[in-house]
Amino acid sequence: MKLVRFQLLDVFPSPVPARPPMPTAKAPSELNYDIIIPNELWCEAFTHLEPFEVLSLGQVSRAFHALISEKSVWTTILRTVCDKHKLFKPSYPVHEMDVARLQRAALGPRLVQQCLTRGGVPTEYLAQANELRPVSTLRLKVLSQASLAKPLEPGVLWLHRRHLVPGGRYLIQVRFNGLKSNQEVLEATGTTYFVELWDLGVSGSAPLENPILLTQTEFEKTADHNVYSITTSFYGSAQEGLRVAIAFTDVVREREGDVCAVKILSLLPGDDQPRFQVTTEIEIKRHPESYTCEAPSQPHFRGNLLFIPRGRQILLIWDFILGIYTRMDLVVQGNGSPDKIFFTNSLVIGFVSDTWKQQEIYVWKVPSRGEFQTIASHKILLPRDPDGYGVPGAPQTYADQIAQLPQPMAQGYGPRLELYFSTPDASAELPLSFDIFNHSQGHSALDPPGFGPGARKLPRTSIHGLRCTLGHASSTESDDAPLMIDVVASFMIQPPVSGYPFPAPDLASALSNIPNLGFFLSLTEDIMINIAQPTELKHSIFTYTLSPPPSGTPATPSPPKAEGATAAVYHASVSIVRLQEYPAPDWSACPASGRFMDAGGIAPLNAGILLDYLH
Repeated sequence: MKLVRFQLLDVFPSPVPARPPMPTAKAPSELNYDIIIPNELWCEAFTHLEPFEVLSLGQVSRAFHALISEKSVWTTILRTVCDKHKLFKPSYPVHEMDVARLQRAALGPRLVQQCLTRGGVPTEYLAQANELRPVSTLRLKVLSQASLAKPLEPGVLWLHRRHLVPGGRYLIQVRFNGLKSNQEVLEATGTTYFVELWDLGVSGSAPLENPILLTQTEFEKTADHNVYSITTSFYGSAQEGLRVAIAFTDVVREREGDVCAVKILSLLPGDDQPRFQVTTEIEIKRHPESYTCEAPSQPHFRGNLLFIPRGRQILLIWDFILGIYTRMDLVVQGNGSPDKIFFTNSLVIGFVSDTWKQQEIYVWKVPSRGEFQTIASHKILLPRDPDGYGVPGAPQTYADQIAQLPQPMAQGYGPRLELYFSTPDASAELPLSFDIFNHSQGHSALDPPGFGPGARKLPRTSIHGLRCTLGHASSTESDDAPLMIDVVASFMIQPPVSGYPFPAPDLASALSNIPNLGFFLSLTEDIMINIAQPTELKHSIFTYTLSPPPSGTPATPSPPKAEGATAAVYHASVSIVRLQEYPAPDWSACPASGRFMDAGGIAPLNAGILLDYLH
């Protein structure tokens, strides 16, 4: 038998080459995120997060940690923080700062908020609250040394006004001559004044004990005016230029508010030899046959516009680039006037509280540039006002919208209610968050007469509040869109001491823009008072914050009145921190550096106090 051999290699094809093994998935820490998404896109994504959230990403993986350790990432984040919180970018020399300092600067606004709320206690423990102490307190005598300017004549003093530029590094100081009149009233004198730019040191480190004078410029005055306000704004594509509006008035004279002058200066602090340059100026004068005007309030920048309130009813809006202006005579029903005015880029919002009538918000649209008038010779003469009420020749401006304000409940035996508002100062966009306070006027500072002679205990009175927001009623954010007030939470401040808490939103205007943070004045102990022998009452300034509402708690639109609204909204508990005794200096503060600079006064009595709560 013949055997047949089969060659298997001939019958079966060649074996298929082995498939390479599947790559194993890399751990997240081994991924190269730069290959998946470029760093530029990561930086863009990070600008939509809070800086502390970006830091938290560094704990996710080694790759994320390496990514957020790059200087370019934090340079971008810090610029975004400056834009969001209206901080002057040259305050932070990013080319000289390492990653740690950039991170510290970007976290500044959050650290200030935490500092001013750390260690908070319920209001019932107000008397035991410890005072928040700054990390450092400096008395900067160099700011008031007369040797820097012209020598003074005997009996003449230096007067100062100061403004801390947002960012905490630069200080604007205006120095002018002053003296005391027979009525012990300080008046400006002399024909010149000095505008100075000082470097206090970069925030995040100890301020300089001897600040550096970067530039000092002397200007001529047209009259004996006091400087009553300094405000700043930024300009340029990189926002590295500084505009300074200095407002003057002669409010110390009997003809109070006759003249108000505003000069706008500009400079670039980053130049080798920075120097103030005059951009423009105006003089505002009431008609000689009109009644006295109220003293002007602090002007506010909104782009190329400067809003100049003359009292609480007359508002001048000045386009200082085009040299045109318009006047608004804000009409409130019942011949009233707004208690407080807030500005956006296109709206004027007035809070009106009439004790015997409804409390409302009035909204006026800013006129178009076509309705503005040309300023002749840098002077504005207000129209004649023969009756003292209304202004003939200047049409009154009626509100475009009126919204009713909710009223917090107030208990007590007095039927008359008083409302107070705590609103942001510098925010230029909606939605706007604000607080309304209410207390019964029946709880007066003294017990009603007839309850017995001699010393009596000053009564205790609580104050009720509502946290509200004002925004557009729909997603359309045009000026014609209706506005709506939402009640977010109700709260009550009831300290166990005499008197009632009183809102103090003007402690430092820049701090009023910190979310969920307010200020109030209160006594710190029960007071016995004798009508025949008045007692000096000592107050302290406190910060207050509200506990957040539970997740998913909706806001309640208003109206209805608070008697119905407060029952439906979240009732927040209040946490307080004792800040400092009152009266205290007028402060100019920075919400990102934790620095407080006294706004000025008489030298050498007020040599310049600088508090730093962070370092």
